Amino acid sequence: MAAFAKSGGGSDCGKKLARSRDLTKLDARPSRPQANAKRPITEAHFCVPFLSRKQIMAIAAVIEIAVNTRDRPISAGTITLNQKAAKRHLERILQALVHQGIITSRAGSYGGYQLAREPHLITLEEIVRCMIEKEAGDAPQSIIAKEIVIPALHEAETLFSEALRRLSIDDFTPPTKAKRRR
Repeated sequence: MAAFAKSGGGSDCGKKLARSRDLTKLDARPSRPQANAKRPITEAHFCVPFLSRKQIMAIAAVIEIAVNTRDRPISAGTITLNQKAAKRHLERILQALVHQGIITSRAGSYGGYQLAREPHLITLEEIVRCMIEKEAGDAPQSIIAKEIVIPALHEAETLFSEALRRLSIDDFTPPTKAKRRR
């Protein structure tokens, strides 16, 4: 998400709060006096994560595939080692990406995963939407969430989705001769 941060999409979350309050009082966990004295609470504690762990893993996996599949597919085992993830967990993500048509899989000793399209045609929004569809059963069921929280967050989600739509896998891969010609 480095490109997102560079494009000005990041926020200054927590800065106003940091100036107006003593941040060490916001940590509600029982504490040992010396342990918390050395660990200041930073702005990162106040930023809202826009992407789930699965969504981030899916984006990273597609970038990994884009970077490492020049002549032949990359195996799930190689992706797992590079991502430092559980193979079963990552394979579910990869299968969802295959089902959505973002990557392709090939069986056999020279099999593995490749991009289904050129990197500049695969947006981060498409990958995130694929994972959202996979996680659809996790949607909140309460009336407050459905009628108040979700509509209130709609604008932020729309802006974030537009930012993801502007970023393609090509933005995260090293330049190649074909990229330089465009």
